[in-house]
Amino acid sequence: MTNEESEIIDLNVGGTYYTTSKATLCSQESMLKSLFNFPRVYDKQNRIFIDRDGKHFRYILNYLRDNYIDIPSDRIVQNELLREAQYYCL
Repeated sequence: MTNEESEIIDLNVGGTYYTTSKATLCSQESMLKSLFNFPRVYDKQNRIFIDRDGKHFRYILNYLRDNYIDIPSDRIVQNELLREAQYYCL
């Protein structure tokens, strides 16, 4: 892993904060990988800002880390996760 890939990235997803590596965000061909090809929006603490509900982003992030997701049994949550996965092009 190069220094650039191991770079630590702080995210603000709709007011919920996450920290991960650039390598994790770039592990799949997705909107998150494309973040590094275009100008980004930052919050006041210099975290990359993504204007989405941050509630389910942990599932997205864990999927990128493990290439696996534990899907909750709640149908409403499943539909919300599907919308988020579609938004992030996963």
